[in-house]
Amino acid sequence: MKIMFICTGNICRSAMAHAMLEKKAKEENKNIEVYSCGIFAENGDIPTYEGIEVMREYGIDLSNHRATNIRNSNIEQMDVILCATTAHKNNVINMYPKLAGKVFTMKEYARISTR
Repeated sequence: MKIMFICTGNICRSAMAHAMLEKKAKEENKNIEVYSCGIFAENGDIPTYEGIEVMREYGIDLSNHRATNIRNSNIEQMDVILCATTAHKNNVINMYPKLAGKVFTMKEYARISTR
């Protein structure tokens, strides 16, 4: 399964979610490929200091993460696309209408997964 997290700049929310799921998948030996990008990301941007510090508390080193703009991502190859907000979800669907059935906010997907 291929999962992508999306936010605005790919330097905090989506980067953190990416790193957390990647760690969890590895610990549980799950066959999940994890990606992230930002709708308005500057390719190569570094994570926020706060994001790096928070992830350190979870035993994750986020300092090597580099932002990817959605236009430079492999979004069309994803099985599930999880967005930080409804606005991000709407942007993704407007940009990639054929992916609409795979695009959710993280909150929506969490509700679907627990039913």
